[in-house]
Amino acid sequence: MWLLSACVLLLLTTAGSVEAQSGQTPFSPTAGSVPTATATTEVRHLTLQDAISMGLRYNLAAIEGEENNHVARALRLRALSNLLPQVSAGISENGTQTSRAGLGITSSFIPAVIGPFSYSTVQATVSQTLLSVESIQRLRAARSAEQAVTLTYAVVADSFLLRVAA
Repeated sequence: MWLLSACVLLLLTTAGSVEAQSGQTPFSPTAGSVPTATATTEVRHLTLQDAISMGLRYNLAAIEGEENNHVARALRLRALSNLLPQVSAGISENGTQTSRAGLGITSSFIPAVIGPFSYSTVQATVSQTLLSVESIQRLRAARSAEQAVTLTYAVVADSFLLRVAA
């Protein structure tokens, strides 16, 4: 967690020094957006709230941050599933027929072809690992990664809000 904070701090200080040295605004991940409609010559009056909500909805960094949140949540749930009981079930139905000679029966009282007949099978298995330190560590790591992605998304959203408000 401290590594992520250190990287964000380094990125912010580096970006500030580049801007101060060159006099230009450095590349910002919050600068891009997804086009949603065709351009018109009409003037559209927006409130600050409208501008912020549209910006967060169509900003590339915000969209990517949301997708990263979904991926991190899925990875955490997958790590959690390794600690839960594993249940599997199956059902099958078979239909067949056989011959009297195939079963080794020589009596003429039984028909030459037996069947058709069918039978069904239902199976269920449950397994549970009592203690898996590796799975516990993976779950902890996935939780930390999810928190880091959530905080990164919050930083992107906050920096975008600052750009819109400025």
